[in-house]
Amino acid sequence: NVVFNCHQCGRTYQSRHNLVKHLRFECGGQKHFACSLCPSRYTQNGKLRQHMLNAHNIFVPPLHFRKKNLLSEIMFGSISANN
Repeated sequence: NVVFNCHQCGRTYQSRHNLVKHLRFECGGQKHFACSLCPSRYTQNGKLRQHMLNAHNIFVPPLHFRKKNLLSEIMFGSISANN
């Protein structure tokens, strides 16, 4: 069996795909998703949403859900398209 090792943290993976995912989102990923209530930062929006719920008891809907709601609000006139 071939094993793929992370050179940064030492974790091992049985597939190259999973190692690449790990490097992109965990060890090597840029933490673009910042919590607005504390200094925590995450590489994935889902991890930030999970943090908001667990640490601050705040539910944040997924991005795709929020985009659909915004589009509906624009289409049905509850907010203007210029906002």
